[in-house]
Amino acid sequence: MNEKTINILGWVGVGLILLAYAGVSFNQVQPQSWLYQTMNLVGSGFIVVQTGYRKDYQPMSLNIVWGLIAVFGLISAF
Repeated sequence: MNEKTINILGWVGVGLILLAYAGVSFNQVQPQSWLYQTMNLVGSGFIVVQTGYRKDYQPMSLNIVWGLIAVFGLISAF
């Protein structure tokens, strides 16, 4: 992947996580729903790709944990 694509993935990831949070905050999405958990999982995965590419390990670690929480949330949702 080229750098531009990786940067776009990072921004899409941030957007997904913010959209998920806003959805819960404004009662549009339930925090236990598959939609909320999937948005967090995909968003954090995209950010992991971008931060890994840049070797920025603190936000990468945070988003790995965020994604794992989303995986457990998805398991609970089903």
